[in-house]
Amino acid sequence: MQTKFFAVLFFSLMMIFSSASAKDIYASSNDGCDYYVMTETVDKREFTTNVSGKNYPVTEVTVNVKKIRAGELVAIQHWKFTSINYRTWQYSIDDTERGSFSSLKSMYAQKILETTGMW
Repeated sequence: MQTKFFAVLFFSLMMIFSSASAKDIYASSNDGCDYYVMTETVDKREFTTNVSGKNYPVTEVTVNVKKIRAGELVAIQHWKFTSINYRTWQYSIDDTERGSFSSLKSMYAQKILETTGMW
């Protein structure tokens, strides 16, 4: 009986602490929507790519972002940020919309990357 009690207590505490560590952090606003980084989904990967016989370092950051309008969830978007050879970052949203940090329109995307802590 006592073993079952401790097992239930242990699993209950695990669920509380695992859900407590997952949080959404406000990152930016754009076109009437607010964007929240889902911190538990942030992932960073570094690797090398070969372009025309030369190796370049690549940094890739992926994260899920909640898009909120008027307090309602519009979508959960999958963002991917990529930087080759430590140069300008590029991003994609759900593998469709693409951009780079070279224009003012992309400032909200830059703030999302900064919020991930992987910048």
